[in-house]
Amino acid sequence: MLGILGKLLLSLALIISLMTVLFYLMKKFHLPSELFRSPTANIKIYEKLQIQPKKAIYLVKVLNKILVLGISESSFTVLTEINDPEFVRALDEIYFSEDSKNGKLFKFKA
Repeated sequence: MLGILGKLLLSLALIISLMTVLFYLMKKFHLPSELFRSPTANIKIYEKLQIQPKKAIYLVKVLNKILVLGISESSFTVLTEINDPEFVRALDEIYFSEDSKNGKLFKFKA
């Protein structure tokens, strides 16, 4: 009886440890979080550019606006706001099309 319970607890501890390591690596290396996000979400992150440790610039879509945000450890600033519908549509096509998910942003004719 104790042997089975010991194996069960050891297996559970191993699974929890592996999940913790996986989530840590995803956060550390900024693996695609779109896997966990709803495709109909009203907020989408197009791009992140790390400019210094704990300082970055984000390109974010909120509803039908594009925001360029400066993010630091203690604050964030809206650097600019883009309301042009054509620009928003173009970014959606670049970042969220099926081709971009497959690593094929540009179509070449042979």
